[in-house]
Amino acid sequence: MENGEQPDLQRGIGTEELCAEIRHGFADCKKTLRDVQTELLKAFYGFAHRIDTGVRESEIAGMILRQRLTDAESRVTKIEKRINISRQQVQ
Repeated sequence: MENGEQPDLQRGIGTEELCAEIRHGFADCKKTLRDVQTELLKAFYGFAHRIDTGVRESEIAGMILRQRLTDAESRVTKIEKRINISRQQVQ
């Protein structure tokens, strides 16, 4: 075997160094997982926020539409009352 193909212990890398590298790799992996988790949570929050905003806007638009319809109906009712009053006065 050439020196590059020998196991780590035979090449002269001690167990402490190997453990330190494993710990370092594990710490990197944990950091990457936390970063991915943070990005996923941000994405879900952004998506939920957009949906919530859309629902609120729809509800507000519906309330405004109902209010305008109520106003229009009350105006029609007033006009109908005026027409009925003038018809009764003519007779």
